[in-house]
Amino acid sequence: MEKILLLNSGVGHNLGDRAMLLNIVRLLRTRHPDWILMTHSHTPAFMVDEFGLRPVSFLIDCYARWSRLATLFPSKLGQTLQWLVETFLLFALGVPLLACHLMRIRFPRIAREGEFISSLLEADAIYFVGGGYLPDEGKRECRVLLVTALLATLLGKPV
Repeated sequence: MEKILLLNSGVGHNLGDRAMLLNIVRLLRTRHPDWILMTHSHTPAFMVDEFGLRPVSFLIDCYARWSRLATLFPSKLGQTLQWLVETFLLFALGVPLLACHLMRIRFPRIAREGEFISSLLEADAIYFVGGGYLPDEGKRECRVLLVTALLATLLGKPV
């Protein structure tokens, strides 16, 4: 059985991303009905139900929890604080992720962070589904998706 993590963080609010994910999921389900397809936790319920998807938290969900801190400070200071928190969180997630991978143990699915680590460890492959990840307004989304790809690559997963 294959487990594929479909990276598409815009599926909850972007109709274009939703349409792209829908087409990929239809193709995968037609060819591989027994595969486990993990998608973003914001994937609409009708898609999750119709295609038997497994919603999971992405790195952007973990970061979003802490992003409210930045709004408490002036713009530049808030951005710097957000960058520091996200960098710390990357290491706080990356170290257990790599340790679990090397020791071949499962990570508990507690909170968003645990679900993110577990989904990366369980996935046999990572597949990017969506449009351009490099627009100016999507810097943060781009960064977290690329960091997820980097972590998956370090785990030896095809991306």
